[in-house]
Amino acid sequence: MLFQTGQSAFFVYGFPKSARDNVRKDELQGFKELANEMFAYDDAALAKAMRTGALSEVRDDEIRGLRERERVSQAVFARHLNVTTGLISQ
Repeated sequence: MLFQTGQSAFFVYGFPKSARDNVRKDELQGFKELANEMFAYDDAALAKAMRTGALSEVRDDEIRGLRERERVSQAVFARHLNVTTGLISQ
């Protein structure tokens, strides 16, 4: 997940913690570079990426629905996403 406080979060890669411990150093570097690029997008660039299908928006009610469908607490869901419970509750 690429995340910047107060603005946007981009989910770009996910894996169950049971499948692997973490991303490799080279992957982390690639995600950092991708984050710099994506957080530089203005509204027009984001809209174009969504129109073309390169990005799709996930609304808060969809995230809540996913958490409820999986029957996990906010704390457990936050751990799966590697974010704070406070972010999930917002």
